[in-house]
Amino acid sequence: VTRVWADLRTITIAMESYRLDFGNYPTDSEDDFRGLRTGLLQLTTPLQYIAVVPFDVFSGDVTQSINGSAPHFEMGSTGLPPSFYAQGRKEPGNIHAFALYSHGPDTYDWFEHEENWPFNGPANPCPTPTSLSMGTTSYSPTNGTKSIGNMHEFGGSWRAGNWCLDGILIRGDGWDLFPIQS
Repeated sequence: VTRVWADLRTITIAMESYRLDFGNYPTDSEDDFRGLRTGLLQLTTPLQYIAVVPFDVFSGDVTQSINGSAPHFEMGSTGLPPSFYAQGRKEPGNIHAFALYSHGPDTYDWFEHEENWPFNGPANPCPTPTSLSMGTTSYSPTNGTKSIGNMHEFGGSWRAGNWCLDGILIRGDGWDLFPIQS
């Protein structure tokens, strides 16, 4: 658990440095870097903010990864793929935020629809405490090392949008916006 918190903080520092240089955060990132969702790799090249993206020891079986290596951390971000910026496209509402997370000791991904985070449009993202249409549940070590929930680091304007954190509605700037579809 301590190692994961340290890795999350290291990546968060790299994310903030990236934003200072480019004016935005990297795009979303899946733990196996599927498709366009490879944002954390933008921290390693062409400018090296971190040497390698650390593995998430709580992401489950290494066979889940497409290349057989251990899965990485996941991230929901308002950042767009670099090709979108080249076309002159901008983040919805000019909001810059990210949610970086580990699956936590229970190895379950509690983050619903991180690919659109934090934009859910005007729909209620917290229909019931156990059924989130967008949001996440946090790991709490006070409930024991096998507590449910993800381990998170948030950055930028993370209180923007319309989403749930531990069953609590987070509604800020851009709460009525929908994500840009790639």
